[in-house]
Amino acid sequence: MAKVELDLFKLNELVSKDEDIISEENCKLLETYDILNKEIQAINSQLPFPDITEYSSGIDYDDIARIQGEKKANRPYWERKAQIIPYFKDDSLHCGHVTFNDSTEYFIMDNYLESRLMGVNLINANDRAFSDIIKAWRYPDKSDSVSFSRNLETKDRHVDSVYVVLDKNSENFSEISDSYLRKALIRNKANNSIKSIIQTIQEKQNDIRALPANSTFALQGCAGSGKTMVMLHRLKFLIFNDEINSSNYLLLIPGFTFKKFIKGVAKEFNINEKNAIPYKRRLTRRT
Repeated sequence: MAKVELDLFKLNELVSKDEDIISEENCKLLETYDILNKEIQAINSQLPFPDITEYSSGIDYDDIARIQGEKKANRPYWERKAQIIPYFKDDSLHCGHVTFNDSTEYFIMDNYLESRLMGVNLINANDRAFSDIIKAWRYPDKSDSVSFSRNLETKDRHVDSVYVVLDKNSENFSEISDSYLRKALIRNKANNSIKSIIQTIQEKQNDIRALPANSTFALQGCAGSGKTMVMLHRLKFLIFNDEINSSNYLLLIPGFTFKKFIKGVAKEFNINEKNAIPYKRRLTRRT
């Protein structure tokens, strides 16, 4: 009984700190948006022809030729802006935060956006180059170099909630197990489980996700064990890292009902729906 009372006391203490942690993470999120804004401003200031837009047109042949040349000079800057702008619309901009003992920190996002292009410590959970950092974030108890690890829920450019996986600066947080937090995340995100797997993924599932493209294996498990989620995220991982493309993979699925089920994540995961082929089991009459 004393143990239960102590645990409840600790959980109440954690709840009392939630607002401070959320406020801290919101400040960090605003800093990231500020960096992105400054990068767009810098691009605008470098445009060779700032008065020319994609929709500019000329009045005669010479004028049209001049404008086309100026558009060509502007295009690399426009393309750079086009890579940054989607980040402002994405609620997965910060889905994780890990800080190491040397104060180096990284923010993890879980989407197809190519965050490796950014000039901030914003990395994509699917980028193979950052696999060690992702593992440190997800399984901080296996690394002595991690100061704290957090899962973040963001919506409309705002951090709604924070789940602390580990915080060595707080005795209470350091004693809350990752298993407990994983269950809490699954419970709260049951309606969005396909997208949320990166925040709750177990280490063996992550190893499957990150296997090289030429690996051959069979994944077995009971209903509801996460097989579909792991395999969809593995496909997303391979596409993100350019290990496969739309011409060299085929996704065989049970039927059209399942295709409708994954339709919501296909675009976000950059999965070509044409490559998702339903199959039907044919019954043959014995004679």
